[in-house]
Amino acid sequence: MRLQTLRTRGKEAYNHLSDGLRSVGSIIEKSAHVYALTHPMLRQSFDTRGLDKSLLTAYTNYQKTRRFADQIYSIVNNVR
Repeated sequence: MRLQTLRTRGKEAYNHLSDGLRSVGSIIEKSAHVYALTHPMLRQSFDTRGLDKSLLTAYTNYQKTRRFADQIYSIVNNVR
């Protein structure tokens, strides 16, 4: 009974995290696309290293969180 409750809560947490990550991934992807289009113009007027670093950091953190979500998924689905 208790294990089933933990499994249910784990699946809920995974689903919530997965939905949020889907949104975050979409935002990062669209931001990177727009940035790639505007980067040549921005680079002429601004030092874009900070923007480059911020976008890369966001993507790296997104990937770490996805790996964590995958770990939650594998734990929840392997509990019997």
